[in-house]
Amino acid sequence: MKKYKRAVSAVLAGSMLMSLCSCSDKNREDILDTAEDIANYVCDRDYTRLANLSDDGDQNLKDIFDAVEANAFSEIVASTLTFEFEESAFKKTGKEEYTVDVTFSYVDYEAVLEDEDIVSADDFEDAVEDCDEVFEEEITLEFEMDGSKIRFANIEDLEELFPYWDENLGGAAGATVSGVCYEIPDTDIVFHVPGNYEVSDFGVETDPDSDYFSLCFTDPDSPINEQIMINKGMESSCYSDDAIAFRDYMIESMISDLYSEYDSEISYLDLTIGDYTYEGALATITGDSGSTRYMYMVEIGNEDVFYDVIVVTSDLDRITDLEQCFTVV
Repeated sequence: MKKYKRAVSAVLAGSMLMSLCSCSDKNREDILDTAEDIANYVCDRDYTRLANLSDDGDQNLKDIFDAVEANAFSEIVASTLTFEFEESAFKKTGKEEYTVDVTFSYVDYEAVLEDEDIVSADDFEDAVEDCDEVFEEEITLEFEMDGSKIRFANIEDLEELFPYWDENLGGAAGATVSGVCYEIPDTDIVFHVPGNYEVSDFGVETDPDSDYFSLCFTDPDSPINEQIMINKGMESSCYSDDAIAFRDYMIESMISDLYSEYDSEISYLDLTIGDYTYEGALATITGDSGSTRYMYMVEIGNEDVFYDVIVVTSDLDRITDLEQCFTVV
């Protein structure tokens, strides 16, 4: 009984084709070949070729592929996708209708994320390589013959192979990262996580090849939900009018969304990193009981790109001492 698997060698593939040519049902031969093609295309996340085999494609699947490619953690999981099926998986279900049952497998990313020491994409990739646990998903590929053309009838079912595409896999929430350093891409700035901070529920995504970069940390022992966040802004100078306008818009929006019932006042406080000085906006927010918390936002970077740095704290020293968390290399 022949098996079809991911990454079949050219010699073995040739032997398969020669064997299949002896089959009496030509459609059977072509459909098994097409099923293998589809399985390989989905492992490669080749939406164009998948769409060409169906009538209308599946925009949701394309969006999923794009999202996976844009996220370092999701892409690592997707890279483990493999498949297997046997000739006996072929079934004729109607006059011109056929199915092939294909078993796909990919790493059990939930088991991987139980490791609280994972705080970066490199950590995650190493843990994935060491993980022997997998998820298995059987997809019944459906085909219809239109003359001599084979039509792939259920491309949308392939979405089931990427349940994690919109999940936050970016570092294990709760991982202690005190003292860990992160290079800010396309700059000469390094961020050093201060003491007692851990990865927040928003996670960490630091793939240098992606347009997306995000660091989110929280102090679990603070009286409020204290946060430090660094997110990629725009490919524009950190000193530009766009950067300043974005900073002011974001801090005002966050105050409106989170603290609209409190009194707030915005002032300006510089952040110095090496020889660079960046003007930040500092919101002082006063509650009904007289308690005070602070929200600070500053754009750092260079003439080509800027990153948002956001600090939410009840301790003003964490903002005035923020420059101690950065070095220049």
